[in-house]
Order: sequence, then C-alpha cells, then structure tokens
Amino acid sequence: MALVKFGTEIVGIRGHTAGLIYSQNKAGPYIKNFSTPVNPNSPTQQTQRSTLAIVSQTWRSLSAGQRLDWDEFAADPPETDYDPWGEPVSLSGHQWFTRINNRLTSAGAALLQDPPASTPQTPVTITNLVARDPGHLNTDSYVAFPALSFSDGSLPVITLALLYTPGRGFPTNYWRLAYCGPTTNAGTVPIGDVLATLFGDYPIDTALYATLCRQSITGIRSTKTTAQTTVIT
Repeated sequence: MALVKFGTEIVGIRGHTAGLIYSQNKAGPYIKNFSTPVNPNSPTQQTQRSTLAIVSQTWRSLSAGQRLDWDEFAADPPETDYDPWGEPVSLSGHQWFTRINNRLTSAGAALLQDPPASTPQTPVTITNLVARDPGHLNTDSYVAFPALSFSDGSLPVITLALLYTPGRGFPTNYWRLAYCGPTTNAGTVPIGDVLATLFGDYPIDTALYATLCRQSITGIRSTKTTAQTTVIT
C-alpha cells in the first residue's frame, strides 16, 4: 500500500501499489516497477520469522486487560516515530508489544507480557569509528563511546552500512544490525568479525556508516547517533 501526503497538491508518495513503487532519492521523487524481492531464506531471516511467530502467539494469549495496558503505553510512548516525510506517527499497543519483544529477543532476554515503565533513554555518542579491511583482528575495527556509558545494564545497539559507490551520500536502506548485547565499561565494541560476516570481502576506501543507540533492559531505545569512516588497510 502506498502512503500519500496531500497539500495544496500531492507533495509525496511512498510505498507500492498497482505494481509500482514510489520513493525518492537525492535526485528527487521517482516511480519504478515493483519486483518481488529475492528471498534467500537465510538463517537470520529464519530466526526473525520464528521470533515474530512466537511474539504473535504470545500477544494472542494476553488478557483483555493486558492488551489495554499496552494501548495505554502506546498513548504516551517513550520514543517518537516518524513517517517518510518526517511527521510524527503513533503506534498501536500491538505494535509496541511486537517492537519491545523483538528487541528483547534479539538481546537474548525473556518476553514481556506487561508493558514496561515508559522511560525515555539517553543517547550515547560515538567517539570513534575504525574499520580495517578483512584479515585483521576482530578488535582492530571497533565502535567507541564514553566509558561507563552502559554501566547501568543497558545495551549498545549498533547498525552498520557500507557504501561502495563514492559520492552516493548517506545510506537510507542498507543498514544491518551488527550488535545488541552487553559490553565492558571500557567503551568499545569490536566489529571486525561482524564486518566480514555482514559484508564479505569488502575493499578499502569503502565508506562505513555506524549508528549507536541505548537499549534499556526492558527494550526501550534512545535516539541514534551516527558516525562515518573509510575502510583502511
């Protein structure tokens, strides 16, 4: 389904309908034919689908009162979501239940049936981002942030994107989850091995982008901070 934003005239369309995809890049809005995405059914996809099935089954087992509690949580959420045009949007209680529990599952934590306290999380700044080409030690590539940033038990969530085309600009849809888990208080997460796993034999001079946010023990996340570097030998 395409999303359409009306002004004095149509000012934007996002999504797909009637066999067409509507989007926008640096050159402006564009339309292209819709094609069915490739489905490699990778282990990561299988895990995500299994998690979604478990979360959906858990939602169906909730009482009416628990679902009402999630709706109330959604009415005053700890995070702000935006549509493709940057306008705030509201999620339903079911959507928040799914989001929170997907995040907890990715961190190896148990599912929540009742909503957590709606406590916004403080962002964490990326102080350094280093990326070495394949063949180096895992610790030679890393995301750094102030020491003790996660000493309260919250978790760093890191996503990465590689841009192979110079001058393409900031990536919008190439992000991959690289890490969501505990860390030491020293202030770094090594990413050498995960770079090779996610991107294979990536070359030097490639632009690497990273985002970092805080995830509370109850699955609530802060806004993201972003850094960019170039892969070196």
